[in-house]
Amino acid sequence: MDNKLERDFVDAVETYTLKGDSRVDVHFAWREKSFDAPVKTHDFSGRVRSDGSNARWKMRLFPLFSASYVILHIAPDYSRVAIAHPSRKFGWVLARERTLPENQYQELMEVFKRAGYDTSKFIRVPQVAKAPEDPSQQRK
Repeated sequence: MDNKLERDFVDAVETYTLKGDSRVDVHFAWREKSFDAPVKTHDFSGRVRSDGSNARWKMRLFPLFSASYVILHIAPDYSRVAIAHPSRKFGWVLARERTLPENQYQELMEVFKRAGYDTSKFIRVPQVAKAPEDPSQQRK
């Protein structure tokens, strides 16, 4: 969803690594406003909350700031996911590919709509057409 913090991001990629004991490390890389801009990164971590569903996560974005994430939907092949914040002010579509077919994107928008999110506030983060040659910059 459009928000002041992420509005100018392009080529944004998050890489999740399960660390056992319900812990998840996240590496976030993006560029500001242009595909020619330098890559910026931010690392943070989270924990899957032990409610038995694996759908509720507590993410520590900064040392003194954490946020709740809710997994609303995961595709059967894990190719795409709808992640939400309980406030309904934030929501993200994550995918393994740089672009999603329109029908798959619309399916995820329906998931958000059914959960009470204003889908008109979602924006698509521009992505490069092909993965970078540098293996350290490729999606996992």
